Amino acid sequence: MSLIKMDATREHKHESRICPRCKNSFICKLGDVSNCQCSGIKMSADEQNHVAEKYGDCLCCSCLKEERHNYALDKFNARIKSVLRMDRYPVK
Repeated sequence: MSLIKMDATREHKHESRICPRCKNSFICKLGDVSNCQCSGIKMSADEQNHVAEKYGDCLCCSCLKEERHNYALDKFNARIKSVLRMDRYPVK
């Protein structure tokens, strides 16, 4: 689930990165995505797009899980508001 596309000229298989969300370091295996720390985290295309648009780079596992959870919670809350027609009445 690499959020950035692999550059074909890139020679390094592992990169030390700083998570743009929590600022902790992690190892990104962009050249070996199937063994990367993020490969075990299943995310929908919408979730991936949300993270990519918000951060523009890979996140650490912990932050990916939290962002996936937050995205689902935001979608759920929007659905509830729509069902209850709360979307017609802005919160003051």
